[in-house]
Formats: sequence, structure tokens, C-alpha cells
Amino acid sequence: MFQIISDLEKAKLNWTARSMYQVYQMGNLTYENEVQRGVVWKNDAKSIHTLIVNGFVDDIYVAKCSDVYDVIDGKNRSFTIFDFFEDKFVLEEIPSIKIRKEDGTDDYIDINGKKYSELPEDIQEAIKGYSF
Repeated sequence: MFQIISDLEKAKLNWTARSMYQVYQMGNLTYENEVQRGVVWKNDAKSIHTLIVNGFVDDIYVAKCSDVYDVIDGKNRSFTIFDFFEDKFVLEEIPSIKIRKEDGTDDYIDINGKKYSELPEDIQEAIKGYSF
């Protein structure tokens, strides 16, 4: 009988979009495995509306290898977020965002044509705080 030794370790992480981006910026998030395809989403397919309204986004699967996390599934999802944080595309065809103002009344905000840096701070925080 023998034991299989692996350099990979399953990790259950509760990352927000912000924390995942920070790990990526530090160089501790990679996409260098055999099952990961390249970035194939075009800018017009990139929508972060679901993050803003706290909707459902598929999980991002990673394997921990020493001090680095290797993304097994979720490259296009994560790069959509990274690219948006870096103002690499504007939002298109996004439904208006329903908000509740301080006086308790509801209103709608159109965010089409805006980059991340051009969004109201509350919407930026909603995106950064989205939990995968």
C-alpha cells in the first residue's frame, strides 16, 4: 500500500471580488494549468451587473500550490472583474440599477457607458464586496 503525494491542496475560500483582485495584484493568483482555457470573452460579453445586484455568479475554483493559488475554473469571470477594476471597458446593455435614497424613496440609475472609476462609490463598493 502507498500514499499519493500531491503539491496541490484544496482550499475553501470566501473571497470577495476585492480580496481576489488583491491576491492577483500580489502575483499569488495564476492560471497556469492544463485545464484552464485562455481569456475568450469579448468586452461586449463582459457584464458585472450580477455583482452589483448581488446575484448568482458561478464559483471560482482554485488549487493552492505553496503560496500561490492556481485557478482551475473561473479565468474569464475573474479577468472580467480585474479588467473592469482597471477601467479596461465600459458597461453596455446593463439594466438600470434600482436604489433606495436616504429619504426612503426608490429611484433608478443608468450606469451604461461608464467605467469602474466613473461609477458612484456605493456601486463600486457593491462590486468589490461581492462574495464568491
